[in-house]
Amino acid sequence: MSFKLVKTAAAIALGASLVATTVIPGATDASAASKYKIKSGKLVVAKTGKVAKGFVTYNKLVYKDGKKLTGLKGKTYYKAGAKATGTYKGKYYSKGVYKVATGTYNKAYYVKGVKKVTTGLYGAKYYKDGKLATGTYKATYYVNGVKKVTTGYYNKAYYVAGKKVVGTGTYKGAYYVAGKKVVTTGTYEEAYYVDGVKVVETGLYKEELYIKGALNKGLALFEGKLYDDAEFNKGIKEFEEKFYNNEVIADGTFDVAGKEEAFEKGLKVGAKVASVEAINESTIEVKFNKAVSVEAEAVDAATKESTVATVDGATLTEPKLSADGRTLTLTYALNTGVTELKDATATVNPVVTKADAKVSTPKFVKIVNFKDEVAPTIKEVKTVTTGAETVDATISFSEKLKSVGAVSVDGMVKAVSLTTDNTIVIKDIKAGSTVKVVINNLEDLSGNKTATAETTIVTAEDKVAPTASFITDGTNVKVKFSEVIKTGATVTANGTSLTLGTIAEDGFYTIDASSILVTPLLFLKDVKFVVTDVEDLAGNKQEKAFEYTTTIQKADAVVAKLVSAKVAEDGKTITVTYDNKVAVPTTLPTFGFDHRTTDDILNKNQTVTATKGDLSQDEKSITYTLPTALNSGTYNFTLGEDKFNAVVTIAAEEVKPEAKITYTATVKENVITVAFASVVDGLDASAKLASNYKLAGEALPAGTTLEFVGNKNTVEITLPKETIATTGKRTLTAENIKDVKGNTISTAQTVVTVELTDNVASTSNGVATVSSTTQASVKFSEALVTPADFDGVTVKVGGIVLATADRDLTIDATGQLVITNKSVAGFKLNDQVTIELAKESKLADAAGNLAIIK
Repeated sequence: MSFKLVKTAAAIALGASLVATTVIPGATDASAASKYKIKSGKLVVAKTGKVAKGFVTYNKLVYKDGKKLTGLKGKTYYKAGAKATGTYKGKYYSKGVYKVATGTYNKAYYVKGVKKVTTGLYGAKYYKDGKLATGTYKATYYVNGVKKVTTGYYNKAYYVAGKKVVGTGTYKGAYYVAGKKVVTTGTYEEAYYVDGVKVVETGLYKEELYIKGALNKGLALFEGKLYDDAEFNKGIKEFEEKFYNNEVIADGTFDVAGKEEAFEKGLKVGAKVASVEAINESTIEVKFNKAVSVEAEAVDAATKESTVATVDGATLTEPKLSADGRTLTLTYALNTGVTELKDATATVNPVVTKADAKVSTPKFVKIVNFKDEVAPTIKEVKTVTTGAETVDATISFSEKLKSVGAVSVDGMVKAVSLTTDNTIVIKDIKAGSTVKVVINNLEDLSGNKTATAETTIVTAEDKVAPTASFITDGTNVKVKFSEVIKTGATVTANGTSLTLGTIAEDGFYTIDASSILVTPLLFLKDVKFVVTDVEDLAGNKQEKAFEYTTTIQKADAVVAKLVSAKVAEDGKTITVTYDNKVAVPTTLPTFGFDHRTTDDILNKNQTVTATKGDLSQDEKSITYTLPTALNSGTYNFTLGEDKFNAVVTIAAEEVKPEAKITYTATVKENVITVAFASVVDGLDASAKLASNYKLAGEALPAGTTLEFVGNKNTVEITLPKETIATTGKRTLTAENIKDVKGNTISTAQTVVTVELTDNVASTSNGVATVSSTTQASVKFSEALVTPADFDGVTVKVGGIVLATADRDLTIDATGQLVITNKSVAGFKLNDQVTIELAKESKLADAAGNLAIIK
């Protein structure tokens, strides 16, 4: 075998030495084994025994200059002659191959060939898989290996234990914006937060009103309701030129600071007739918006007919004013040949109010209609204990009856008859029993009949003794018991025996204690009243005495003192006000006065005697009517020992032209056209004042517009939508209208009749009442008429549409929508059945107003 020597041309100057390295290309370990050998731990040339120079591979190990190589051969790293893995001179090698000095290798970070970290911290920096990393490590957040935050704010976010928990949002009961906590519970940027959660901006939270995140302060409207601060308003208050009763718009009559006030749609109005209605075949009901005096019950002495209210075609008698003074009921009988009220004119003449004798309701005119086609029914059953084991039952009816037939109790006929107050009384029903009462052949005054009316009466066995309550009225004490008592109760006052009077209409018994106020006593404190031996009709006796301690005093114990006196602007009345309750004197007073005229003429020692005295509602003021009006000027009055002054200014009478204006009216839909007969110059601005017109006795509805059309003798009155509730005739009154020459409306003709058409839509909440498995009905505010079809009507059961094939829709005789369920399942008792109306719905009332679901 021949060997070729190759001289390596690598010459390295080490001082003055030149080192030559000899390699044997292609030599195998076998050839090396024959040429070299190990001697004394060194590789030597076998023939010479000299150390082998240069790099020699022997037995798979690399030697250099006879020693196992630890270092580099070319770019390969050896250790003890073998390719090695490890660090050598600041570099890291793997199986002899260079991998890294300082940097990342195999998911680890090395510095000068030494592995420092795989995932974790090195030099206070965070590495992951040998590279600088961004993320959380051991409860700290790092960015590109640099620590940024443990718990706290960083880069528009909030971190906890190195983890981002919130940027903008809620975290642990607080609200954060860009990592910074701005609110826990409170207001932030016009919203209110609770435990970091936004609950309301403007609206309700826990039934309190918030405006822009803060509890409302003062009065505010929200969704049509008035709030005072954060809660519903209480009482009558004015807000934005409208009055509210509690949270809703004021509509009705209310006590405001002890004074009766009336409101309509939030506006304060004066005393007037609110309505006139025929409520059945025998009763007319007049409602006032304020209490009126008992003058409302005035009748003609001869005919006994009402002088306050009249209805064409009927005779009105027996006027009765309610306790609150706001409802007048009258019995009417239809005149000969009249079977119903049809377009009859009802008139209510002015009536003095109870609170102020100087104020009267204006004259009221309305068209009324009534035809009784409803059969009578049982209205109410009241029971009263009459003995230890017996109860009487009084049955009243829905209207006045002409007659009743046989009456049976549990199948046994009872001998009863119709009383004058339109009731029947069934006596001696056993206490603690349940009985069935059947009344046959009820007939009202119009001839409507009910063949059979039934009711069940449940009576309780009375085992409870009476209780009592007391009030003081001057020298009288009034006592009311919880039930009717037997006679025989005894009364004492401070040990003196007194008498228990008879029961009054209001249920009170009166005890007159004036006898214990002996002269000169005007009052007596701590008077102890004792009532004993009280027993009800069932025999239950109150064993404990009723005791009541009070102060009694004679009526003249307090002398009323004059507070003020005022002369009316027209000089016709003087109102005197006292600090306590008074009564109108039997002998009307004479006022003394000195009068200085507007021309500075003094008339001394004059007198005037009142012709009438009216007591105010609070009984502290008396308005005296004078026989003639006082003249203008200054007055110094005396009334007994009291003195007062007054200035009277009477406006000069206006001299009106003699010419008078008349007018006619026509109607198209909701527009009334009024044509005045006047001079060619036309009317002045008074013709366009809504306050100069009344419709059916009332002011024109809010929102009505008035315009001249064509000329200044024709006025077009446009009524707002949704203001004409029923089709029919109304009276139109025009007053105080003038033309440009000063001519006024004729007093001979101030009222015309117009025919108005209903323009108020029939409404419903859309919720049906389920009456059986197959039927439900939806009630509307006005009767509907059967449409051409029921397109646009959707029926839902529990929110799921009922297929058209599974239902029929009809309008019943009362004008309500009836739903017939044809499905196998049918309706269930507690099903929620609703309807929805689309634009194409044709459901409408008789006037053509389309029905609305609200």
